[in-house]
Formats: sequence, C-alpha cells, structure tokens
Amino acid sequence: MQYGLWVFLGVLTATVARRARWALGVLLLVVFGALASIAVRQDGELAGPALVGWLLALLLTSAGWAERRAARDPLAQGRRRLLFVSFRSTDVLLARAVCEQLIASGVGVWFCEYEVGIPDYDEWDRLVDAGIDAAAGSVAFVGADYVDSEHCRDEMTRMLAQHGPHGVLIIECGDDHGRTEERFPELASCERIASQDPEEIVHEVRRLAPFDIPEQPPVRVTSTHEAAEWMVLGSPFRLDADGWRVTSPGRGQIWQEENEGPQLQLANPAHSVFCNVYAGPQDREAIELVRDDRAVYRATMRQAARHYRKLGVGVPRGLHLLRHGGQGQFAVTYRMPGYWTRKYSILLVDASDRGAEFVFTFGVPGSFVDFCRVAAHMDRLVTSLEWGDRSRRAA
Repeated sequence: MQYGLWVFLGVLTATVARRARWALGVLLLVVFGALASIAVRQDGELAGPALVGWLLALLLTSAGWAERRAARDPLAQGRRRLLFVSFRSTDVLLARAVCEQLIASGVGVWFCEYEVGIPDYDEWDRLVDAGIDAAAGSVAFVGADYVDSEHCRDEMTRMLAQHGPHGVLIIECGDDHGRTEERFPELASCERIASQDPEEIVHEVRRLAPFDIPEQPPVRVTSTHEAAEWMVLGSPFRLDADGWRVTSPGRGQIWQEENEGPQLQLANPAHSVFCNVYAGPQDREAIELVRDDRAVYRATMRQAARHYRKLGVGVPRGLHLLRHGGQGQFAVTYRMPGYWTRKYSILLVDASDRGAEFVFTFGVPGSFVDFCRVAAHMDRLVTSLEWGDRSRRAA
C-alpha cells in the first residue's frame, strides 16, 4: 500500500510537470524529494518505495522536458517533419511567403531568418550544415542569380550529398539559363516547379514532401481599392493599401520633422492585423546600398540588438531581409504581451537627395502560427511604399 502511494505521487508529480505547468511540477518534485528523504531517515521500510517514486518522477519529468524542447525546436524533431530552405536574397519575399505558409501548416522549416539569431551569427555556417543534416528534404528557390552566390553553392552541394537528387525540390523562380544545372548536373533528376505563386508552390511542396503536410487555406482579404497618402519632408508618400482599411489618416508632422502616418487594418474580419506608420529624416550618408546578403543580415542584427534590448522583449524571433529597388532593407519579428509584432525599417532617398526612414509596426494577436498565416500581407503592403515624385533607393 505504501509502496503504491509513493509511486502514485511520483507519477502525479511528473504528469503535472509534463502538462506545461513546469513551475508547479518542479516544485512538487522538490517537495516530494524532501518527503522521500524524511521517510528514508525515519522509516527504513519506506526507503525503497520513496526512492523509486522520486526517481520515477524525475525520469518522467525529464522526458517531458525533452518532448517540449523538441516541439519548440524543429531540429530536435529529427528527419521526420523538417524541410531545409535555400534561397538568394533577390527571391526572399517569395521564399518567406512559402515558408510562413508551411509553418502555419505545422511543418518544421529551417529558414535562416527564423533559425539564425543575434547570438548565433558567428555560427552561421555550422547552423546551416546542421539544418541540412537534420532535414528530411530540401527546397531550393533557384532564380537568375542563385548559382552566383558562394553560400547558395555550398548549400546545394551539401543538400545533394545529404538528401540526394530526389530529396531536393527546385523552385524555378527566375531564368538562370541552365547555369545552376550546368554547375550541378545531378539536378536533372530533381523534381521542379516553375512558379512565382506562393499558393501553387505550397501545393506542390505538400504533394512532393517526404511526409504528410496538412492543408492550411491562405488568408484572403477583401479588395478595398484604397491608397494611403500623406506628405513627408515635403515629398508625397503613397502606399497601395488594397486589402487594407485605413482606420486613421495620421496626424502628419507631430514633433520637429517626425511624421505620424496612417493606421491600417487588414480587410479580413477573422484576422485582426493592425499597422501604424511613422516617418522621419535620416542622414543621407547613413543610407548605403548593401548588396552582399550576409552584410545586410549583419547590419540588421547590430541594429536589432541595440533597439530591441531597450524594449525588454528579449531575443527577436526572426530577422528578415527585403530588397526594394536594389536597397537592402530589414524587419524584425518579436513577441509582445498578447500579440506578435513585426517592425520594418525602410530607408529611402527622394529626388532631392534627402533621406528618410519609414517605420512600419504590425501587431497580430494570437499564436505564432496565426502570425505566419498573415505575414505575407505585411510584406506586400511595405514593398508598395513610394516616396517622392521619383522615389528611388540610394545608389
């Protein structure tokens, strides 16, 4: 009877810990261990049952902790439900839209923007290799300049060695005139999709993946035919806000030369996505054209580390690249209490050679999956930004 009681208490403690109430579970484990210690000292007959119960609780709690880590970390899931994604920065918008839809479908995706964080940048190559080795297969977005990147060539070499030609899916998102296949003849045996439509690509990935991928319908928006316009530093600003509702036109200049722009809401009543825009002057000399992918990420990480430490939000969940008119721009995804946020910093130069920074801040209540389902709409809105009569990027 006493033996069974100790075992029951051990299993109960571990069950509490494994069901996400870790603080309470660990506390019970400590209390249970103390009771076992007292039982050992005061009643030798209970020593065996008490130790067995405590060890059982410890083992089950440790197993539960390992399961939780595996659920959070796609690499810990082994080769069962993980895809590695390779792309060049010129195709990042398409790659990100596809990856976020796959994440929303419950698939583990090794996508560098979500896997290489600020503390990990110096280990980039090791993390990429580990991601390829842990994945069940690979998806490569091969555009016109994919094979020109040394990093992409290294990734393709390892993907083919690790997964074989039949384990690499090629997304032909630009005409490279056969140069990638000339460099890697094994690609002739790969499955391939010629498309720049995220929905079509996700459908084909679902069909060809080495594991089942649940279907997750994309989030549709109502066409609103809206455009958001206002003046920044004397030059006109415009957004193609079709699919968004302008809930406030903004107050214009609010402090010195800082401007409060429009506030918008996604035109889908089932998904609460809000956006506000601010703009202000930016030192023209600080706006540099960065063409190297890794250099853009490095600059993003430096700025993110400085800015988001002040917000007290911890390590950002994702660091994102986007190119607009040849200029490297960036965004950061992080968690705030009750909602997910993505903040974009867009640096532009107008026809008068004046610089400005436009900051877009999006908020999405709910889970990270909810966030991923609507993230592509944020990218589309931001990349529609025009400033000045002949808006251009720094050259």
